[in-house]
Amino acid sequence: MNDFDPEELERISARAEEMLTRVEELRNEIVKVAGRGEAADRQVRVTADASGRLVAGGVLESLEPSMDERLRAIEERRRDAR
Repeated sequence: MNDFDPEELERISARAEEMLTRVEELRNEIVKVAGRGEAADRQVRVTADASGRLVAGGVLESLEPSMDERLRAIEERRRDAR
């Protein structure tokens, strides 16, 4: 016996399409997420995006210039390793 119902298949297909559209919308929202961390002594502040990459544009902040250089070098090595 075949209980194939074309209308039910159409409803399932439409729902799947809606869900895929929503997944894409959420994916676009997730890339906007960023987190900010700060050392207890506030010597270093870092902002990272949703994938864990350090966000560019002065987010690597330190009261000690040599620390900024070290943090940038670490992030460059992480990028190169991918």
